[in-house]
Amino acid sequence: MNNISTEDQKAVKSTIREFKKEFKNIEEGSLDLFALIIFINSAVDTQSFPSMKFSALVHYPKARAAGWPLDCLLSSNGMAAFNHAVLQVRSILIDSQKFPEDLCSTT
Repeated sequence: MNNISTEDQKAVKSTIREFKKEFKNIEEGSLDLFALIIFINSAVDTQSFPSMKFSALVHYPKARAAGWPLDCLLSSNGMAAFNHAVLQVRSILIDSQKFPEDLCSTT
């Protein structure tokens, strides 16, 4: 997190805490989990906010709840903080072992 301000680092840490809290509610192999993976993969791959994929999370309330802190972070702190948080979220997803690791991009 060296490339972002101290304020952004604090916001990212808070966002990650909120993400983890909501992510605990997502079951292994659920559609919510796969929708969240698609959203995060898209964000990592494009280094941008995939608004269409986030909008689709409305059909997956647990995934949307987990993704919401990232949306708030982008709105309040900008793209650099969002991208830092998304990389951390991707690691959390992979470490969770709730799905086959190859479903989450590692670029």
